[in-house]
Amino acid sequence: MPSLQQSKLAFIGGGNMASAIIGGLVSQDMNPRNITVSEPWDVNRAKIAELGVQTTTSNSEAAGDADIVVIAVKPQTTKGVCQELATAWSQRTSLPVVVSIAAGITLDSLNEWLKTGDGRTAHIVRVMPNTPALVKEGASGLLASADVTAEEKELIGALLQSVSKATEWVDKEELLDVVTGLSGSGPAYFFAMVEHLVASATALGLSKEQATRLAAQTCLGAGKMLVESSDEPAQLRKNVTSPNGTTHAALQTFEELNFKDIVDKAAIDPPVINGVRKPRKPGGYQDSGADIAYALRQKGVRVLTLNPSPSDSSHEGWSFPDTEEGIYSAVQQGATHLWANTTLFASHALQTSSRLTPLASNLYVVGQPPRLVEDFDDKCFLNNKLRELGSFTLPRACMVHPDNLREIVKQVNRYPIVGKPVRGRGSHGVRVCHDAAQLQPHAEALLAESPLIMLEEFLTGKEATITVMPPTTSRPDYWSMVPVTRFNHADGIAPYNGVVAVTANSRAVTEDEMKDPAYDKVMRQCEGVARLIGATAPIRVDVRRFQEGSEFALFDVNMKPNMTGPGRPGREDQASLTAIAAEAMGWDYGTLLQRILESAEPLDQFRNYRSPF
Repeated sequence: MPSLQQSKLAFIGGGNMASAIIGGLVSQDMNPRNITVSEPWDVNRAKIAELGVQTTTSNSEAAGDADIVVIAVKPQTTKGVCQELATAWSQRTSLPVVVSIAAGITLDSLNEWLKTGDGRTAHIVRVMPNTPALVKEGASGLLASADVTAEEKELIGALLQSVSKATEWVDKEELLDVVTGLSGSGPAYFFAMVEHLVASATALGLSKEQATRLAAQTCLGAGKMLVESSDEPAQLRKNVTSPNGTTHAALQTFEELNFKDIVDKAAIDPPVINGVRKPRKPGGYQDSGADIAYALRQKGVRVLTLNPSPSDSSHEGWSFPDTEEGIYSAVQQGATHLWANTTLFASHALQTSSRLTPLASNLYVVGQPPRLVEDFDDKCFLNNKLRELGSFTLPRACMVHPDNLREIVKQVNRYPIVGKPVRGRGSHGVRVCHDAAQLQPHAEALLAESPLIMLEEFLTGKEATITVMPPTTSRPDYWSMVPVTRFNHADGIAPYNGVVAVTANSRAVTEDEMKDPAYDKVMRQCEGVARLIGATAPIRVDVRRFQEGSEFALFDVNMKPNMTGPGRPGREDQASLTAIAAEAMGWDYGTLLQRILESAEPLDQFRNYRSPF
């Protein structure tokens, strides 16, 4: 294989990351005429052509005789790009090395999509870069397919070193997920820390410019010390922490607020799912809250925000705090409707606050009653109740607690089986276990987090998600939106959270597919669940066929469907299962939100919810 300097390179996609890598290569005396970039957008193509590289709008032309092909497109378009390239390469005697920087697309998927007509496939390297690569200070994790040679690894390592000061090879795909949480998302954590340091310093009298310069240089200097020092981070921390001094007091506050737990949960503990993943959403519910407020404003709805003029580019200032004070402040400013963009439980201020009681008959809420969520967010409880009624189709399941775990594991006579939390978040903790050796430790790990877990029959057929809308004045009964089918599973589990757009693993069911009577039957059952529990906002029901061609079974009811969607400028690529269903019905994101807003109920009715059981 030729050296990097002599190699022909093709970039499929000419966005920021591709431009950064190309700029780094050219600055290291790579001949720009050896680089061809396929980019559909004129403005991007013109900008990247300034580096002296060749440009085109044809992927197959760019990659035709390349030695290395870098796939730098959005995850949801990666499959089509790969299949196009595989077709174009069918006449090549040797295939290029393919480097994918598409977040969350697995080696197995890439290998399948890049397979030529005669069964050959390219050698593949997955890369997880980060945004500091834009200033040639990046950190990248790399994972090679088993057939990548040592020479090819050295070549790809050299390519990434043009923009990355740290290039670390890992040997397992799940470790690349760890890299994603560490260095992929890491810059956002540092930016958030600096953002809050600046805000605090500004509140105490420094100008924003002064505070920003000091905080940024502190971050840069601390990073340089980490890179250049042989000391461990803990020792460097101790070196600047005088006993009983101000730094010690600040760190003590961090500890009291469980700083380590926050980092573990936010950054280093993503669900371990080896499939296509949804991107981590900086800001969590705040991001979707900002999008909801923005999109409703665009539809002419008067929306009160914490900051009267919040920035479209930030999630901050759009939502009121999820506290009694935050809610009461919104009401005092004239709010008549509250959109509860979070999961509510019985202890929530909307249920318990006496300050809101005098307003309860004239204050409307979009969301599920806290007592409803308290009962039915427990998946085991709800599924058992539905099973007892006999009119719903569900997989077989049982509850497990520490005292009966070993006995239950001994009794399991059919694998695979699903072990999952009773109350979960997305696919966190959900795993298909293929034998007792997998089931026992997985169940023990789940029981370390919760006193009760579920074991559930594994359904081998196709999966879908059905959003059921609540009654409104214009449509006075529960009704199902278009089902959304799920694919790109990881060992049988659909990836509900992690690091890739939902459009990469979900699509609306087509009209032809809807002719299958199994869809109508399961939609009626989903509506029956919503009607039974008295849902006052959309619920999302996950269903799956027992096997291909069979009927569907209901296996998961979600009380707070994700309302992420293409809201603020720059977030046009955001989506959710409910938004995908809405689009298939001809609704844009704002229209979907308006329909949900129509379901708002007075707070007094909200508080007076009673379980049907």
